Amino acid sequence: MIFKGNVGMTMKAGGVLSDTINVNFGNPDEDLGWIGVSVGESGIPLGDTGWTASIDGTANGDAGYWPGPYPNTICDLYIYHSSILNLSIGGLNDAALYQFDILSSRELGYERLNEVIVAGGTPQTIDVANNTTLLYFTNVSPTSGSIAITSGIYDGASYCYLNAMVIREYT
Repeated sequence: MIFKGNVGMTMKAGGVLSDTINVNFGNPDEDLGWIGVSVGESGIPLGDTGWTASIDGTANGDAGYWPGPYPNTICDLYIYHSSILNLSIGGLNDAALYQFDILSSRELGYERLNEVIVAGGTPQTIDVANNTTLLYFTNVSPTSGSIAITSGIYDGASYCYLNAMVIREYT
């Protein structure tokens, strides 16, 4: 099943937003408040939160001008892989819940680019070709201060992509 749009926006009852970080998988745009994470980097600090990011991948790419839910300079860049992208967010509070708003998109008019993204054990499938909507993963609990996010090809796609992500912590 392909999901587009706002999927699962509910946070835990009584949860209070305690921190938010914007992550760009390409060049950072510090003027817009985004932290850049590129392929092959490990332990990248995410602001002053104490959180870190580590990711594998093949290369960074340019989607071409593509409007989306984030600023164009953020939506325009991505990382990709021909099988699975592995992202780990560390330094998290095990007593908190997290929300991940993930953009996965590539401007392309002729090929379906289906992929599966999993955060906290919950899979969602999306066609990233010309996608301008976010996938929402809510109420995700860390294990030993870490949450793994994977993105993999699905249903004949050649590559999987990650453009940007907003992480919210609720305590």
